[in-house]
Amino acid sequence: MARAPRVALTSLHRVRFAMVGPQGPIVLPVMNISTSGLAFSLEHPPLPMPEVGSVFKGEVLFGEKAFPISLKTARINQGVIGCRYDGKADDLRQAVYAYLKFELAALSAIKVDPKYHKQEPDGPTHWVHGDHCDLYYVEKPDGSGILRFRLTFLGHHFDGGQDAPLRFGEVVTQAPSDGPRMKGTELLDEKTVSPEMIQFALKFLSSIAALPETHRAGISAYFARK
Repeated sequence: MARAPRVALTSLHRVRFAMVGPQGPIVLPVMNISTSGLAFSLEHPPLPMPEVGSVFKGEVLFGEKAFPISLKTARINQGVIGCRYDGKADDLRQAVYAYLKFELAALSAIKVDPKYHKQEPDGPTHWVHGDHCDLYYVEKPDGSGILRFRLTFLGHHFDGGQDAPLRFGEVVTQAPSDGPRMKGTELLDEKTVSPEMIQFALKFLSSIAALPETHRAGISAYFARK
């Protein structure tokens, strides 16, 4: 049977496994996750190595949500315990599906040649485009930062910049009355942005390999102002 697709989570700081311990939950870093299992580290804090076939009970802390789970050890490699879900895990699988979709959308994004997009008079423009995601931004002429940006991914939209507050909304096919248009065709239903949604956007930005680090930092700084 083919193994379910896996994605490394070492940079996803909000995914943890809270293992049931004799003195209470022991929160451990998740190194890898899929729709069929996960891998976590026993090095921080250091714990005794189990045997293959051992069962762990606890909760997967996925974002702001906790998913009760039983895990059965399948392999052990350099302090990382690879486990399969032991029993029902439908809700957790749905969360993983959503994350995989999110990650793959970011990884698919590529930088578009400047000759194929609009240039702005106040600074160099950049466009990164992929499946269900789009990032357009204007750099300061001296290269010292980002003047403004527009980010859309999986139906979520952010824009902001030096002279504009951070704005959040959802792209819709039929707008509420007189909803503002994006790129001349899409419509934006503006909403109040949550801290969790900001974290999703920052994680998405961190996953775009085609985005230079200095540009990533400049765009991310506008989210920190919120």
